[in-house]
Amino acid sequence: LAALPHVEGAEAITDLEVLEVLHRAGLRSLGLTWSRPNAFASGVPFAFPGSPDVGPGLTAAGRALVREAERLRVIVDVSHLNEAGFWDVLDASERPVS
Repeated sequence: LAALPHVEGAEAITDLEVLEVLHRAGLRSLGLTWSRPNAFASGVPFAFPGSPDVGPGLTAAGRALVREAERLRVIVDVSHLNEAGFWDVLDASERPVS
């Protein structure tokens, strides 16, 4: 049995230093959005029927957050991102996708 500290929605991260502090406190997984846009990305809104192909993806701040999360080895959870954000996370990654 194990627990993985996770933040769902990155609204509390006001700058990259906050991510570093959360990481030192044990954060190992981060969801950028939770079904609504924030300073980092656009989520998939609660709408039925709906599509994940709505709105823009990551902002410049979101790309920087993904790169910093990768440096800290924090998992980036893409489950509530829209389609453009999903692909932007892959593009923002420093490691090649294999």
